[in-house]
Amino acid sequence: MPTPSFSARLHDAGAALSPRAGWIRSGPSAAPNRRLVLLALIGVLGLLAVVYLVLRLTPLSAVQRVTVVGAQGPDAPQIRRAIEDAAMGQSTLGFGDGAVHQAVQGTSSITGVTVHTKFPHAVQIEVHQRLAVGAVEDGGKRVSVSADGKLLPDWTPGKLPLIRGARTDRGAVTGAALRATAILGAAPAELLAHVARVDGGTTVRLASGPALLFHDTDRVAAKWAAAVAVLNDAGTAGATWIDLRVPDQPVAGKGAPPALPAADAKVGKVGTTDDALATAEDRAADPGAAADGTAADGTGTAGSTASTGADGSAMSCVVRISVVPRSRRSRIVSQRNKRD
Repeated sequence: MPTPSFSARLHDAGAALSPRAGWIRSGPSAAPNRRLVLLALIGVLGLLAVVYLVLRLTPLSAVQRVTVVGAQGPDAPQIRRAIEDAAMGQSTLGFGDGAVHQAVQGTSSITGVTVHTKFPHAVQIEVHQRLAVGAVEDGGKRVSVSADGKLLPDWTPGKLPLIRGARTDRGAVTGAALRATAILGAAPAELLAHVARVDGGTTVRLASGPALLFHDTDRVAAKWAAAVAVLNDAGTAGATWIDLRVPDQPVAGKGAPPALPAADAKVGKVGTTDDALATAEDRAADPGAAADGTAADGTGTAGSTASTGADGSAMSCVVRISVVPRSRRSRIVSQRNKRD
């Protein structure tokens, strides 16, 4: 029997797969099959929708545990309670943020909230809030203020440091008071608790301790670090002021604070004739200088940090601290008290 050719075999295979052979159905007979598949898909989607609605509208997804994070200040307990009341009873599958926003709408310190739901019963609400760093006198009463200068009338001032002479405009402080809030906003929490007030926008007065002379808001975090280093150094005990204009080399001294140079003066040129700090530093470096500002060779030097002792004699003390890494010890050059 002769072997069929290759083309004949291909023809036979195509005929086997033709619609007539029943392998592929087309035409009017295929329409019922497509309708059945479509109806099945619609049934599955409908079932899923029913399950979702059952979960959402029944206690199966009701919020039962609310965690509030980020709320601070004297009114924090009330804020947390208001948020919890707004969140409880809602569904984790369809949580409405609007109720939470409405609950904190009257709190000036809160800038927003972020909601994180966790099926089936938990929700965490993060509070974004301005923190009060000081207080100002506004309208005859003391009002809290944030680091960016915004007034927070609903934040009880308590023992917050007073920013003296502050001016307000449209719910915020202006001018020197704005520099004061920036300085206080960068203060370490443990040191901010000991600040009594701020004078002139840049002079921080501790409740017990020397005045901190910031001069401006440049490198304010480094200046606070330098202030902490000087305050913790036993060699500066009894100082009445700490000049932080150069945070890498703060200066502490007794008596009247040194005269601050103009705002546009360069650090390397502050030693003018009316700069008491420069004169005091020169005297600290020259043990031969007299306490009344007269050099050892009899020539006079302008300016001094000298104060008057109990017996009427002049005395002064200047301590220079060089802030270095913790691996090295600070170098201290000091001038002991001298009496004429």
